[in-house]
Amino acid sequence: MAYRTIVAVIQNELDHDRLLNFVLPFARQNEAHVIGCHAEALPVSYTTPMGFPDVALVQETTAVNEERAKAMASVFSQRTAAEGIPSEWRSIESFSGDSALSALSAARSADLMISMHPGSSDASFSQANLETLLAEAGRPMIFVPPEGALPTSFSRILIAWNGSREATRAVFDALPLLKRSDIVEILTIDAERNGERDAATGKQIAASLSRHGINTRITDTASSNSDVATRIQEHVESTRPDLVVMGGYSRSWLREFLFGGTTRAMLKAMPAAIFMSR
Repeated sequence: MAYRTIVAVIQNELDHDRLLNFVLPFARQNEAHVIGCHAEALPVSYTTPMGFPDVALVQETTAVNEERAKAMASVFSQRTAAEGIPSEWRSIESFSGDSALSALSAARSADLMISMHPGSSDASFSQANLETLLAEAGRPMIFVPPEGALPTSFSRILIAWNGSREATRAVFDALPLLKRSDIVEILTIDAERNGERDAATGKQIAASLSRHGINTRITDTASSNSDVATRIQEHVESTRPDLVVMGGYSRSWLREFLFGGTTRAMLKAMPAAIFMSR
């Protein structure tokens, strides 16, 4: 099994090159078709001090948006063609101008979505909209970190495991990658100390993965009065896996949006690529 259709959520020209540096080798390894999705905001109608519509400003804004989208489409087409990767570009106008929300329709027919981490290089990069895409698309997503070396293979994978439905979904969505790895570490937080059920300690999922020929080991670590996201981030920084696999929004998406939670914290600060499902 491989990921044959990939949606690349391209928010802006600042992140464009780095995202493609990750997407294209990944697509080549999976013999995938890549759909590049980018949105521009519909121009807002302004008025002059006299109260008349400022047609010139609307036309200028529209022209700037169109030129930016064309430039990004050209780079996308040139780079995918140079790599021999089948692709298509979808440029969309929307009221929000956010590529994540505009990619929802394409994502629901894809195997996998790939985007930059929220809040990477551009202040307009919307974490909330990417979270909405993850919550509503029903497809897994890889978030690419804004800094550091990009993984060219996924030989060392970390699963952040809590026995939830979302974590289970993420693990089996990531199975094509897990089967190619050298070692998969299953990280649990306080599971043994708290006497958690077998599902949460990772024993059952480790046994299941071993039947796929996947080499696993279980690490149960103490939270040490830290929140779960901080403890996972510390473990990632010390072990440097190529990819972190985890479920998104084990609690209500709205509750995390309002009050914060592990998913939101991980997306803001994780130093590695994240494979996430909900």
